[in-house]
Amino acid sequence: MTVDEINVLAAKQQPMPDGLCLPEQQLFISLRYLYREYHLKRISKEQAKIEKTKFINSFEKAMFKYRVYEEFNRKADVYAHNSHKIHDTGCEVCKLIESILNGTYKEELKCEQEEEE
Repeated sequence: MTVDEINVLAAKQQPMPDGLCLPEQQLFISLRYLYREYHLKRISKEQAKIEKTKFINSFEKAMFKYRVYEEFNRKADVYAHNSHKIHDTGCEVCKLIESILNGTYKEELKCEQEEEE
Protein backbone atom coordinates (compact mmCIF):
# COMPACT_ATOMS: atom_id res chain seq x y z
CA MET A 1 0.00 0.00 0.00
CA THR A 2 1.27 3.48 -0.76
CA VAL A 3 1.72 6.28 1.76
CA ASP A 4 -1.12 8.19 0.09
CA GLU A 5 -3.51 5.23 0.34
CA ILE A 6 -2.66 4.71 4.00
CA ASN A 7 -2.99 8.44 4.64
CA VAL A 8 -6.50 8.62 3.14
CA LEU A 9 -7.75 5.67 5.18
CA ALA A 10 -6.19 7.01 8.37
CA ALA A 11 -7.62 10.48 7.79
CA LYS A 12 -11.09 8.98 7.39
CA GLN A 13 -10.59 6.98 10.63
CA GLN A 14 -11.18 3.74 8.72
CA PRO A 15 -10.32 0.31 10.14
CA MET A 16 -6.84 -0.94 9.39
CA PRO A 17 -6.86 -2.93 6.12
CA ASP A 18 -5.85 -6.58 6.17
CA GLY A 19 -2.52 -7.64 4.76
CA LEU A 20 -0.39 -4.67 5.78
CA CYS A 21 3.21 -5.37 6.73
CA LEU A 22 4.46 -4.08 10.08
CA PRO A 23 5.83 -0.72 8.81
CA GLU A 24 2.53 -0.08 7.00
CA GLN A 25 0.58 -0.94 10.16
CA GLN A 26 2.73 1.41 12.21
CA LEU A 27 2.26 4.26 9.74
CA PHE A 28 -1.49 3.69 9.60
CA ILE A 29 -1.90 3.69 13.38
CA SER A 30 0.39 6.71 13.79
CA LEU A 31 -1.46 8.75 11.16
CA ARG A 32 -4.91 7.76 12.40
CA TYR A 33 -3.92 8.86 15.91
CA LEU A 34 -2.39 12.08 14.57
CA TYR A 35 -5.56 12.98 12.67
CA ARG A 36 -7.65 12.23 15.73
CA GLU A 37 -5.48 14.47 17.92
CA TYR A 38 -5.66 17.26 15.34
CA HIS A 39 -9.45 17.06 14.98
CA LEU A 40 -9.84 17.09 18.75
CA LYS A 41 -7.66 20.25 18.73
CA ARG A 42 -5.08 18.68 21.01
CA ILE A 43 -2.31 19.58 18.56
CA SER A 44 -1.91 22.43 16.10
CA LYS A 45 -1.92 22.09 12.33
CA GLU A 46 1.77 22.98 12.25
CA GLN A 47 2.61 20.33 14.84
CA ALA A 48 0.53 17.76 12.92
CA LYS A 49 2.43 18.54 9.71
CA ILE A 50 5.79 18.19 11.45
CA GLU A 51 4.84 14.87 13.02
CA LYS A 52 3.31 13.55 9.80
CA THR A 53 6.56 14.28 7.97
CA LYS A 54 8.51 12.45 10.68
CA PHE A 55 6.17 9.45 10.49
CA ILE A 56 6.49 9.24 6.71
CA ASN A 57 10.29 9.54 6.82
CA SER A 58 10.48 6.81 9.44
CA PHE A 59 8.10 4.67 7.40
CA GLU A 60 10.26 4.96 4.28
CA LYS A 61 13.36 3.90 6.22
CA ALA A 62 11.50 1.03 7.85
CA MET A 63 10.15 -0.14 4.48
CA PHE A 64 13.66 -0.20 3.05
CA LYS A 65 14.85 -2.33 5.96
CA TYR A 66 11.76 -4.53 5.68
CA ARG A 67 12.41 -5.15 1.98
CA VAL A 68 16.07 -6.00 2.69
CA TYR A 69 14.93 -8.38 5.43
CA GLU A 70 12.40 -10.04 3.12
CA GLU A 71 15.00 -10.45 0.37
CA PHE A 72 17.50 -11.93 2.84
CA ASN A 73 14.86 -14.40 4.04
CA ARG A 74 14.04 -15.37 0.47
CA LYS A 75 17.71 -16.08 -0.21
CA ALA A 76 18.06 -17.96 3.08
CA ASP A 77 15.14 -20.18 2.10
CA VAL A 78 16.78 -20.98 -1.26
CA TYR A 79 20.06 -21.69 0.51
CA ALA A 80 18.38 -23.93 3.09
CA HIS A 81 16.60 -25.86 0.36
CA ASN A 82 19.84 -26.45 -1.57
CA SER A 83 22.51 -26.65 1.14
CA HIS A 84 22.59 -30.45 1.13
CA LYS A 85 23.25 -30.45 -2.63
CA ILE A 86 26.12 -28.02 -2.16
CA HIS A 87 27.59 -30.08 0.66
CA ASP A 88 27.24 -33.41 -1.16
CA THR A 89 28.15 -32.48 -4.73
CA GLY A 90 29.69 -29.00 -4.71
CA CYS A 91 33.25 -28.04 -5.48
CA GLU A 92 35.63 -27.10 -2.65
CA VAL A 93 34.87 -23.39 -3.03
CA CYS A 94 31.14 -24.13 -2.88
CA LYS A 95 31.67 -26.21 0.25
CA LEU A 96 33.71 -23.41 1.82
CA ILE A 97 30.97 -20.87 1.09
CA GLU A 98 28.36 -23.29 2.41
CA SER A 99 30.30 -23.75 5.67
CA ILE A 100 30.62 -19.98 6.07
CA LEU A 101 26.90 -19.48 5.51
CA ASN A 102 25.82 -22.24 7.87
CA GLY A 103 28.26 -21.21 10.60
CA THR A 104 30.42 -24.35 10.66
CA TYR A 105 33.56 -22.68 9.23
CA LYS A 106 36.12 -22.75 12.05
CA GLU A 107 38.83 -20.28 11.02
CA GLU A 108 38.53 -16.57 11.68
CA LEU A 109 37.02 -14.83 8.68
CA LYS A 110 39.09 -11.99 7.24
CA CYS A 111 38.61 -9.93 4.14
CA GLU A 112 41.45 -9.12 1.73
CA GLN A 113 41.72 -5.55 3.04
CA GLU A 114 42.38 -6.79 6.57
CA GLU A 115 45.08 -9.13 5.30
CA GLU A 116 46.91 -6.28 3.49
CA GLU A 117 47.20 -4.21 6.72
